[in-house]
Amino acid sequence: MKKVLIILTTLMFAFALTACAKDSKSTEKKEDEVKEVVTVTESKFKQFENGLKEKGLTYELISKSAAMIGSKEGYGYKFSDETMVEIYQYDTTSADFIDIKANNRVMIKEFNMGIPVVIKDDMVIMVSDAGANKDKALEIFNSLK
Repeated sequence: MKKVLIILTTLMFAFALTACAKDSKSTEKKEDEVKEVVTVTESKFKQFENGLKEKGLTYELISKSAAMIGSKEGYGYKFSDETMVEIYQYDTTSADFIDIKANNRVMIKEFNMGIPVVIKDDMVIMVSDAGANKDKALEIFNSLK
């Protein structure tokens, strides 16, 4: 009787461990997929930031509410000369991006106004409070791959 209980207990543990192992593999795969998406998203922002460093530009990084203008992600860069640029990444199939591409403007619906932009692939840059660093920032933006 004890042998039967030991064998049944061992089998239950084996099944439990097998089930857990399968779940952890699928969880690991999902985490890898999420990491890959984040890496792709960050790459163009990181390229821009590296370009700023190469040009010797210092900046303050400011988080932006990307969803407010229909983008996936966005950041503001305020330079020491008070130049301020905002860069956003869009889903190129979204209605917001299609509208931006057609008008070369980001519409701020809450204020019923459009802000001129430069578009490069799935990225958009807005320049406000333009100082001497405006042209350098645009040059770096246009060189993104």
